Amino acid sequence: MKKAFLLAMVLACPLAAQAAGTPVCAGDTGGDKSVGVTAGMFIVNRFNMKCSTNVFLAYEEDATAVGVASASLKGKNIFAGGSSGGQVKRVAECASGVCNASSAADATAAALAGS
Repeated sequence: MKKAFLLAMVLACPLAAQAAGTPVCAGDTGGDKSVGVTAGMFIVNRFNMKCSTNVFLAYEEDATAVGVASASLKGKNIFAGGSSGGQVKRVAECASGVCNASSAADATAAALAGS
């Protein structure tokens, strides 16, 4: 049993080191952005996301959950929520009080975990 647990931990480490969430809205002029489908993941149907100007939005998913985080170029906070824990809430303040695309992308792991 201990060997199986250790093997699971070793295999999980590369997954934890993966890049941050998948960006959808990049703070540009807005409009429809396509969200694709990856086999075996939580999102099963392709759809278009309506992005607003100055908004950054990213998501992260696994086979059983999805987490979404968003920030605004004109704001200073990051908001996130996910299917594993529900409510959308303020999760952090943007570095130096200035939000950018990585602000939302970096917060998706917490949203996926439901914290």
